[in-house]
Amino acid sequence: MNKQELIKAIETLDKLYGDKTYIVRDDVLKLVGQLDEPQKVTVPKFVAEYIEFKKKYDFHVYGAMREIEDHYDKRVPEWFYENNIETFVRAWLDGYEVEKEPKYTVKVKATKQYLSNDEIGIHFDPSFRSNFTKSDLEKLGLGWVFDCEGMEVEKVGK
Repeated sequence: MNKQELIKAIETLDKLYGDKTYIVRDDVLKLVGQLDEPQKVTVPKFVAEYIEFKKKYDFHVYGAMREIEDHYDKRVPEWFYENNIETFVRAWLDGYEVEKEPKYTVKVKATKQYLSNDEIGIHFDPSFRSNFTKSDLEKLGLGWVFDCEGMEVEKVGK
């Protein structure tokens, strides 16, 4: 329901009580609950971090957009200029959800052992496997597994 539809619906809510007209509060609250709110957009984690940083230091949306090219994480301006300017503004104004990073399993093709992370630490194991995000692997210094022919990287889930 949009704003105009809400106004029309409230205008039809009059109830007669003797010679006086009144509106039932519960009816109004029910209608207001149906009012559409701006939908939050979904942005990558690095964009969410950029927005939070700029808001923390009292930037307005225009100032944040003007300085986006100078950001140390070059993924931010790349994402921004890939037809995401409106998404950035909506995220700034209406809020956002952070994209869930996909998870992967990593296997050495030759030995069929999986990369694992458990109480032992990071190691390869023939039966136990762990799921990692790309960020997890990069932090561990293992971002190269995505480009190595001897490794099998498989996306887990959706």
